Amino acid sequence: MLPCGRWVHVPAARYRQFVLILALTIHAGMLGYSAAIHSPVIDEPAHLAAGISHWRFGDFSLYRVNPPLVRLVATAPLLATEVRTDWDQYSRDPTRRDEFLVGDDLIVANGARIFRLVTMARWACIPFSLVGAVVCYRWAKLLFGTEGGLVSAVLWCLSPTILGHGSLITPDVAGAALGLAACYAFFVWLHFPRWRSALVAGLALGAAEASKSTWIILFAALPVVWLLYRLVFPQLSRSPTIKQLLCIVALGWGLLVSLYGWQGMGVRLGSIPFHSNLFRQALCEPAGVEKWRVHATLAALPLPLPRDYVIGLDQQYKDLEGPNRSFLRGEWRIRGWHYYYAYGLAVKEPLAVLALAAASLLWWIALFGRARMRRPMSKRRVSLAASSGLMALCPTAVLIIASANTGMNHHVRYVMPVVPFLYILAGGLMTRSSPGHGWRRTLSSGLVACALISSLATFPHSLSYFSELVGGSRNGFQHLNNSNIDWGQDLLLLREWQRNRLPHESIYLAYFGRVNPAHAGIDYQLPPLLPASLPAAERAKVTRALKPGWYAVSVTLLQGRGYTIHAPDGQSLPVDENAVSYFQEFVPTDRVGYSIFLYKIEQQE
Repeated sequence: MLPCGRWVHVPAARYRQFVLILALTIHAGMLGYSAAIHSPVIDEPAHLAAGISHWRFGDFSLYRVNPPLVRLVATAPLLATEVRTDWDQYSRDPTRRDEFLVGDDLIVANGARIFRLVTMARWACIPFSLVGAVVCYRWAKLLFGTEGGLVSAVLWCLSPTILGHGSLITPDVAGAALGLAACYAFFVWLHFPRWRSALVAGLALGAAEASKSTWIILFAALPVVWLLYRLVFPQLSRSPTIKQLLCIVALGWGLLVSLYGWQGMGVRLGSIPFHSNLFRQALCEPAGVEKWRVHATLAALPLPLPRDYVIGLDQQYKDLEGPNRSFLRGEWRIRGWHYYYAYGLAVKEPLAVLALAAASLLWWIALFGRARMRRPMSKRRVSLAASSGLMALCPTAVLIIASANTGMNHHVRYVMPVVPFLYILAGGLMTRSSPGHGWRRTLSSGLVACALISSLATFPHSLSYFSELVGGSRNGFQHLNNSNIDWGQDLLLLREWQRNRLPHESIYLAYFGRVNPAHAGIDYQLPPLLPASLPAAERAKVTRALKPGWYAVSVTLLQGRGYTIHAPDGQSLPVDENAVSYFQEFVPTDRVGYSIFLYKIEQQE
C-alpha cells in the first residue's frame, strides 16, 4: 500500500496473521478442488450409505468399526437432496459388515449422480482439516514462537498426506485433527489446570473419540501422561488435580455415548459375540470347536460403551489381525511387516519434512543437554517443550499398536495421528530464545520451501504422493498400494483423458474401485482376465495375442491384487490374483494421475 508516496508499515503480528489466513484459505480451496475432480474412493460409498442410515433410522450398525461423527457431518448436506437409497441388504447382524453392499446399492440407485453427492459430502468435511491446521499453529506457537507456529500450519496446509485424505469423507484426517486437538487441550490443562481448561479438554476428548476408534487409547494414555507429568514436575505451584482429570475423562466418555444416543449402554457383556483374538483372549473362554463365550465372571457386567461401538472395535481388530495378503516394495505376503507403517511414513512424507523434524529434534536434545545453550530460554518454555514430549506418547502408542499387527498391512493412513506431531516438531528450529537463530531460520525456511515444492509438484494427485526418497510419485507403485497410491480416485480423470484423446473409441479397462466406470460415461471393454492357475506359457500366449487398442489398468490390479471389477453391462466379476499383472511386461504409454497406467498395444505380427 503506497498512500502519499510512502510505504505503510504493517505490524509483524498482522503480517503473520495474514500468512496464516492465506494458508488456510489456499488449503480449503485445494481440498475443494481435489474433492470435485476425483471419483469416489473404495470406502466412500459405504461411508455415505452409513451416514444416511444414521440420520434416517437413528441406528449406528453400518460402518460400526469407526464412530459416526464424520459420517453425520458428511451426509448432513445430502438430507436436503433427493438422494436415492436402497436398503435391501441393510442388516444389523453384529457378525456382518454390510456397509459395502449397501454402498454398492447406493451407487446403482443414483448412477452418475453419485459423483455430485460424494463431492457435496466431501466439502462438508473440509472444516475438520482446518481445525488441524489451527491446532498445529497454536501448539507450535506456544512452544517455539509465532514463526514456528506458521511453519507447522503451512506444512499441514500443503502436506500431500492431508491434501490427499482431507478431500475425502473417510475419517482419517478428521481423526488426526480432532485427536491432535484433544492432546493439545489436555496439554494446555496440564500447564493451566483450571476448570475452564479442563472443560475444553473434556470436550476435545469427546470429539476425538467420536471421530476415530483409534483414539480409545486416550482413555488410558491421558491418565498415564498426567501421572508422568506430576512425577517429572513435582514442584509446581499449581498442579493438575485428579478430580479434574476424572472430569475430563468422564466428559469425553459422555460425549461419545451421547452421540450414539446411549444405545446399547448397560447391556450384558456376555451378549457381545467377540471374534478377534485380542478380545477372545482377554474376555472369553472356549465353548466348543471354534466357539467362544465370555467368562462367566464377566458375562453379567454392564457394557460401559455403546454396543455398536464395542462390536466395531472387535471387528476392526479382527481385520488387523488378518491374515490378509499385503504388499510392500514389490513383495506380497500373507503376513506383513512390523516396519510397514514406519516405512510408509518415510516414503509418504516429503523428505524435507523428515529432515526438518529430525534437525529440530536434535537441536532440542542439544538444548536440554547443555545448560549454557538453554540459559537464554525461560523455564516456562523449557517445561512446555518437555511436557510436549510426554504428549508425544499418544501418537507413539498408535504407531506401536498398529505396527504390532501384521495381519493387514494395507493403509499407512492408519497411523496418520503421527503426522501432525511431525509438523509441530518441524517448527522447533524457529525458536528465537536460543543461540543461532539466524542460520536455523534460514535452514528451516529452505526445507519448508523444498517440502512445498515437492507436494505441489504432485497436486492434485496428492493421494498418490511419494517422496524423493524412492524417486518420487512416478515410482510409488513399486513400494505401496491401495489407499497409499490407488484407491479408485482417478476414474473421472480417465474419462477426461478418453474424451480428449479418444472421443469416439472404446478402451480396455481394469479398474480398481466400487463405482462402475459406465456411470462416469467411460466407453470400455474388459481386457483378458486370467485365472491364477493359468500356466506361465499360456499367460505368455495371451500377452502376445492382445488386440490392438488402448488398455487402462489400475496400479493395484497391475501389482497382482485380486478384486471384484465391473463389466460394462453392470455385472460384478470377481477376478483372481495376478489377473492383469501380465501388463507388467509392457512399458506404460501414458498415465492418469499415478494410479492408472495406459498402454497402447499395436497390431502384433
